[in-house]
Amino acid sequence: MRLLIALIMMAIFLGSGSSQAAEAANQAAAPPTTTETLAGGPLAGSGKSGIDMPSLMAPVTVDGELRYYVYLAIRLNLSSDGQKDLVLERIPYVQDAFLREVHRASLALGADAETVDAHALSERLIAVAAKVLGPGVVTGIEFRNIVRRGG
Repeated sequence: MRLLIALIMMAIFLGSGSSQAAEAANQAAAPPTTTETLAGGPLAGSGKSGIDMPSLMAPVTVDGELRYYVYLAIRLNLSSDGQKDLVLERIPYVQDAFLREVHRASLALGADAETVDAHALSERLIAVAAKVLGPGVVTGIEFRNIVRRGG
């Protein structure tokens, strides 16, 4: 059974590599669009190196009562381009740690359930990233989008 799972995973991995190579060839022929520029390179005009994380769904609670959920689109600002490979290898661990953190304590600004405290959340996520990736790798967190769902 383990051998079968390993073979399936290898087939998926090898299949995705060939599609990525074909995609890269197509992208080389076409000029980059705005979304391609934001996917993993420096932000336009900012000179910052960063990586976009998979979106998170996080609860917003006040006094232990769930009010609604938010989708968070997060970008990690890195200390240098040399850190990208390290971060890309550890994305699943960072994502898991971020999920645990957003469920550990409220995202609301004090008792105001209508406002997400983005500054405090950014500081919390930078501290979590330092534990997973090492100190100084992530220099900042940018919220590309915070979208409310439900409630």
